[in-house]
Order: sequence, then structure tokens, then C-alpha cells
Amino acid sequence: MLHQREQIAAKKSCVDFAFYGAAAGGVQNIYELAQAGVIGFKIFLFDVNGPRAKEFIASTATDDGVLIEIMQAVAATGKILAVHAENGPIASWYTRRLQNEPQRSPLQLHAQSRPSVCEVQAVEKIIRFAREYGTRVSFCHISCNDSMHLIARAKAEGLDVYAETCPQYLYLDYERADQLGYGPYAKYNPPIRSCAERKQLWKWLYRGQFDYVGSDHGAFLPEEKLPGEKNIFKAPAGNVGFETRLPLMLESVLNGNLMLKDVVQLTSANAARVFGLYPQKGALLPGSDADLVVVDPRIEVCPSCENTLSHGKAIARLYEQWRLHGKILHTLVRGKFVFKDGAPIPCMQGWGREVLV
Repeated sequence: MLHQREQIAAKKSCVDFAFYGAAAGGVQNIYELAQAGVIGFKIFLFDVNGPRAKEFIASTATDDGVLIEIMQAVAATGKILAVHAENGPIASWYTRRLQNEPQRSPLQLHAQSRPSVCEVQAVEKIIRFAREYGTRVSFCHISCNDSMHLIARAKAEGLDVYAETCPQYLYLDYERADQLGYGPYAKYNPPIRSCAERKQLWKWLYRGQFDYVGSDHGAFLPEEKLPGEKNIFKAPAGNVGFETRLPLMLESVLNGNLMLKDVVQLTSANAARVFGLYPQKGALLPGSDADLVVVDPRIEVCPSCENTLSHGKAIARLYEQWRLHGKILHTLVRGKFVFKDGAPIPCMQGWGREVLV
């Protein structure tokens, strides 16, 4: 499977890329993938349902015995384990209770179906296991203030743990998103939470406790999202995010919340360090790859389906009518233009190469 994915990416990608290994495919599989050079391993602590469920079979671990085995094996490789930290049984129990409730505030309802305790309990368990087995851990798309309290304490203790959040948790809350009628297009797991919770996440960002900000890019077809307009529980979770992450984070510089150097660390350098790619990636130093993005902060960007380049553009309804600043003009990968004057260069498909760790 890995070789298959490598071949597809090598033909089509214009940027350098790396792969996670599916951590629940067995201990021997973990060792083999580590030898093959995967960047790390990924695991979900809940079963994924719906039409794409089979894609996640080797990535889910709801049994603690299996989870311990995975964390021991990943620790032995020295690579990092990226964890989607939500307690599956808790999420399932709340969802069963709420799925037939009136859908007046669908995104608030979704947040209630995966409450903060769902994430916090999972984070606490993973930290305990990381302490016991010496596993390096990166927590994906953290959405809760209480989770960050646990992670900050673990860091202070000296554990090798890291925290990622994403723009939707910093810029969206269910009050505003329900008001704007975003419905299934703003459905994520973990869910976007209250305005108060969102403001707390910014405080952790200011303190330097979030290591990096990811895109959480997940493209779906319109027909997959559409059932969620009547019942939020009928839609898959996720949306496109590659193209809005940087403009949203640059907006935080223009409004005085962050400094430009902070955005560079949060969107590039820190992730390169966490995953063992620095200074080949995430730096402009002698010997580093010449990976650059050129942005004009004076140019206004208005996200919309029409302005999106991703294959998931038909569901790119978040941030419509938002006025952001920071148009991406050019992108260079290893010193070559792959995106110029606001458009991809088709002949550069295949320029991207796999980065091995």
C-alpha cells in the first residue's frame, strides 16, 4: 500500500511530501513502515463510520491493550505517534442520545455529541501511556482548554509531547458558525466549540504551548455533505484547509495577535522539528531545501468555492465573505517555482519528492 501511494504522489505532486504509517496494522507492520522511512505513525482512538470507514481500519485503536502494544512498538522505532484524541465510547454514547434532537443549532448539537470530556479523557490516557512507555506523541487538532492544561503539564514534566491546533478552532465557534448557516460544512472531529473555548485556545497559542497549526485538510464531495443539511449527524466530518491556513494565520499578524516570526514557526519550522525534518525543511539556511512562499499582505483574499483550487472546492464554504489579507503569489520547492503569479505550474507535477526520516 505504501509503495502504491508513493508512486501516485511521485507522478502528481509538485511539492515534497511524506507519509504517516497506519499504526494499528500490527507490530511487525510498524517496524517495516519505520524502516521504509515514514515520517511517523497516526492513530484514531475511535472507530470511523460511513462510506470511507475502510480507509481507517488499520489506524483505529479503541482497545487499550492494542493501544499499549502500538505505543511500545512506535517508541522502539524512535518515531512520533500522531494521535487523534477522542474517546470513542463517550462520543458514541452522546451521539446516540442526541441524534434525533431538533436541529435548530446543528453545530452546537454536534459539539454536545463530542463534549470536551471526550477529548480530555483521551489526552490524559495517552499522556499516561507516553510517560510509561517513552513514546513521542503529537496531539492532532486540539480543541479544548482542559486538554492544553494537561499537555502543558506533561511538557513541564519533560515528556516528549507536542500539540497541534487548526484554524477552525481558532477562528470558528458554534455560535457564530450556526448563525452563518455553515451546517455540515463546519462539521469537524473534534468539533468547533464555544466562543469562550476558542478564546482560551488563543491564549495557549500566545504562550507558545501549541507547537504548530495544521490545515486538517479533508476533501469531500458535495453529495457526501448534503445529507447533513437536514441532520448534522448524517454528514462526514472535515473540509478543505490547505489554501486558507496561511491567509488566516497571517491575518492574526495584521490584527496584532501574533508576530510574523510566530506564524513562520507555527506553520513551518516547528512542525519540521517535531517530525525530524529540520533543518532540511522549515529553515532558510545553507544546505536547507529552498522552499519558499511569497505573500503580498496588501492584497485582499476572499475565500470561496470559486477561488479554491483544491478538488474539494465545491464544499469550500467556510470563510466565505471574510476579508483576509495575504495573497500567496509564488511557491518555490527546492528552488524551483511550482506556483507562480497566483496559479500552479502544470509542468511541475512530479517535481515533488518523498522526504524520508
